[in-house]
Amino acid sequence: MKRLFVLALCIVLPALCTAPALADGIGLCHPILLKQPSANFPKPNIKLKSQKIIVTYTITLEGAVENPAVKQSSGSKIFDQAAVDLVKRYRYQPMSVECGRVETSATFDLSQPAS
Repeated sequence: MKRLFVLALCIVLPALCTAPALADGIGLCHPILLKQPSANFPKPNIKLKSQKIIVTYTITLEGAVENPAVKQSSGSKIFDQAAVDLVKRYRYQPMSVECGRVETSATFDLSQPAS
């Protein structure tokens, strides 16, 4: 209902939806993930510092991923690099110029069984 109202508002007053702060504030600049390769991490057979890996990255206007970096490490360079490599393969719907580049993150839980 809210999204329908926002879309109607943008049709009536398009200038409102071109302001970056307002557009982001009403949910028009949230990235839409189009391609997310499956994460098939094997069950770790070593003691890890953490069962979670958090990778931060930037989504470009074209929907590509740039600058992935490990924010929270598992303690294993192999698992951390696998998470970064996976995030590099994500693809998003292109963003509008008003939204700009988007900073976000992905969390991988190694305690969950591979799907």
